[in-house]
Order: sequence, then structure tokens, then C-alpha cells
Amino acid sequence: MERYNGITAAAAALLLWAAIGGSSTAGAHSQTVQSEPPNGAVLGRAPDQVTVQFDAPMRVISVELTAARGETFDVSANAGRDPAEQLVVDLPALGPGDYRLSWRGLSEDGHSMAAEMEFRVDAD
Repeated sequence: MERYNGITAAAAALLLWAAIGGSSTAGAHSQTVQSEPPNGAVLGRAPDQVTVQFDAPMRVISVELTAARGETFDVSANAGRDPAEQLVVDLPALGPGDYRLSWRGLSEDGHSMAAEMEFRVDAD
């Protein structure tokens, strides 16, 4: 009977390990890999779009572009709310200044993610 309890305990431990992160994808959260323009870039002219690469698909829920002076711009993810490994945002015409693009979303495992990147457009 003791041997049976040992096997049951081992099986239960194995199932618990798998459920809380034993596999490489069980605890995976989407992370930002890179962006174009890069975070902190100083640009000679305003970009037409921003592209952000994730390491796993993410369902982007909201995107916001703000200028340092407080102005907000109407922007959205080109993929809509479909899960994607890349966030592409078409930008309106931007003048010189500092800008912040922020986004929120859900990774494949359902965990929320919020991140941002900044860039500067210098006067021509």
C-alpha cells in the first residue's frame, strides 16, 4: 500500500509541475523584442508608421499616441484585435517633438501586457 501512495504522490507532483509552468509555453507572456523606429530614437523626419515585434502572438486591446505637450492622436493597430506577433500602427503627419506610443494587450496565455516606446522628431 505504501508503494501505491508513493506512485500517486509522484504522479500528482508531475501533474502539478506541468500545470504551473513545467512546459516552456505554460508561463509564456508576450514580450517586446524590437521596434522600428527603436525606442528612444531621434529622427530627422517623422515616421509614417511604427512597428513593434513581439516574441509571441498578442491580442492588442488599445494603442495610444501622445505628444509630450499632451496632444493625443487617433491611432489603432493594423491587425485589429486579432492575435499577432507584430503591432503595426500607421501614424498621422507629425511635427517636431517628443512622442510616446503605448499599447495594452493580452498574451496567448491570457496575461495582460502594457508597454510603450518613445521617439523624437527633430525639426528639419
